[in-house]
Amino acid sequence: MCMRHCKGRLYVVGSVRHSRLGAIYARAALHVQPSWYETPGLSSLEAAFAGCRVVCTSRGTARDYFGNLVTYCDPGSERSVRGAVLSSLEEPVPQELARVVERDFNWNKVGAETLEAYRRILGAGDRHAS
Repeated sequence: MCMRHCKGRLYVVGSVRHSRLGAIYARAALHVQPSWYETPGLSSLEAAFAGCRVVCTSRGTARDYFGNLVTYCDPGSERSVRGAVLSSLEEPVPQELARVVERDFNWNKVGAETLEAYRRILGAGDRHAS
């Protein structure tokens, strides 16, 4: 249905090596991930980092990641998805979005926070062992 309505404006690329994704996201006008539940998914983070507009699900925890920097939709409503896509395409790319992803969701920070969580959990276990 998307292909029929978006002749000449929608490209389906199929399977792509991860090393090529950044260039694809950077050329895309919009990344859409209207899934039923999302955490929000590496693809949305990578697309945002590459400077792409993002539409994602209103379900799950995507708002905790993106705040008001992306457009949300109800994945169970064709009208909601369509409206989110069209309204997002009317808006300028939010420049702050890539900076937020780079600052808050880079592998170094995520790894350090994961390590600290393990240390806290394991340290808490030591106090209860005696």
